[in-house]
Amino acid sequence: MNVHLSDLAKHLEAPLAGSDRNVIGVAEPFANNIDQVVLILDKKTLRKKNRIRSQAWIISKALIDDDLINFLTTASIGYIVVDHAYEALKRTIEFFYPDETDASAIHPTAILHPDAKIGNLVFVGAFCEIGKMAVIDDGSSIAMGCFIGKHSKVGRGVRMDPNVTVYAHTEIGNNVIIHSGTVIGSDGFGFYHKDGLHVKIPHVGKVIIEDGVEIGANCCIARGTLGETRIKKGTKIDNLVQIAHNVIIGEHTLIAAQAGIAGSTTIGKRVTIAGQAGIVGHIEIGDRVTIGAQAGVIGSIEEGQIVSGYPAREHSEAMKREAYISQIPKILESLKTKKKRDE
Repeated sequence: MNVHLSDLAKHLEAPLAGSDRNVIGVAEPFANNIDQVVLILDKKTLRKKNRIRSQAWIISKALIDDDLINFLTTASIGYIVVDHAYEALKRTIEFFYPDETDASAIHPTAILHPDAKIGNLVFVGAFCEIGKMAVIDDGSSIAMGCFIGKHSKVGRGVRMDPNVTVYAHTEIGNNVIIHSGTVIGSDGFGFYHKDGLHVKIPHVGKVIIEDGVEIGANCCIARGTLGETRIKKGTKIDNLVQIAHNVIIGEHTLIAAQAGIAGSTTIGKRVTIAGQAGIVGHIEIGDRVTIGAQAGVIGSIEEGQIVSGYPAREHSEAMKREAYISQIPKILESLKTKKKRDE
């Protein structure tokens, strides 16, 4: 795309200062192309401003001062000052990389059951299969290789990337994003012992994904045994996350990569679960809890706590214990030396 910086300023509804110029895209601050827009979001980047070759900047209002304005003026840099830096980043990327999905196109290789219901301006890519009585609402995009099982419901403005599998009776809300390889609605890991064998318990519940959820690549979300597994609105899930049967995850929770949540656990609102954390089943995690990376949560946690370590405990206590453990070799060496002296 070859446009003027002033066009981008209009799109961002923010003033342009300095010289206008042609720009061809957006890039990292230290890229080599002078015609790409760069976003200056923090002081750390600004301290290296002499290394930035771009002549077109977007700058957070919080960073603007007289010295910076003098630098920009002297260097003949055109710049746009924005109130919300990350909102500007989002809108700039969308400006240069608009969605080019061919809305309301059904690929000839897609298999749609005669009883499936497809809304307006829906895209269904190559080699997809849409099951009996499945519903896809207006404006959704189902990329190639996706499977949507019978009696499933997909809301408005949903984006499914290639090779997503949605089992039967799953419900997906509006404006949900699901990345490639994710499986929603598979059986939970449920067995009982009989005559020395592991006997499978049927899982006939469902998964419900509420509005505004984003699910990363290669995640697995199991259906309920009898009831439901539910991901509430606004929650964001990273890649390679396992969510077991009958788990309830509260609104606007963040779950980082490789975390695992065992069955029938309830997670509150606005919880943060860092990478590789493991959470046992049948417990409750309160609202606004933060769980550190690789933490092992073996019991319920009250709201507002910050925990880490294994077993997970209050973060400052966990750090003290780690500090004590690191001193063990020195203590042992000291004891050996003392024993030799005493002998």
